[in-house]
Amino acid sequence: KPLPHFSVVVAEPGAQIQMRNSSETKIIQSFFKTAQPRFAPFVVRNDTLFVFAAKQDPNKLPRAQFMVNVFCKDVKHFVAKDNSLVIFSSSRVDSILVKADNADLFCDYINSNYIKMIAKNSRINFKCEKLNSMEVELDKTQLDVNSKNRVNNISGTVKNDSDVKLFLNGKVNLDVDKSSNLNMYYSKN
Repeated sequence: KPLPHFSVVVAEPGAQIQMRNSSETKIIQSFFKTAQPRFAPFVVRNDTLFVFAAKQDPNKLPRAQFMVNVFCKDVKHFVAKDNSLVIFSSSRVDSILVKADNADLFCDYINSNYIKMIAKNSRINFKCEKLNSMEVELDKTQLDVNSKNRVNNISGTVKNDSDVKLFLNGKVNLDVDKSSNLNMYYSKN
């Protein structure tokens, strides 16, 4: 059965997703030949893909063995909920909204005009090919942003022991409270 189109992806609590840009929309899940398959349930409703955690025994196999590979096109919004892991790579969209709550996000080769990020208790790493503007609302979050090209504007709020590292050239307009850290490293582009 073909997978319906979606532009929003939600990693439900404990889910592990690797999202890749592709012209074909599909989901691939793997398992060990000797093990009982433990596939993560998923459903598409109202333009949104919901991916749930696979039932697993954390004492038996490493966490990454239950990764759901999502191949999709034009994802404009993704949500990473409690204890989820999202790896997002090779995305080319005009704008994207990212929400994370107690989650781990790794984003590689993002090519976007605008990213809005709302995160609490999360660890986020963004490696951008091209990024024009980023707006952030960070609360108890670690954020690393690395861009090959100049970023015209990064703005927003950083609070409650958040830690931000920026490896880029560009204008930074962040309201950082006294408990948080902002480290900027300028590249020679």
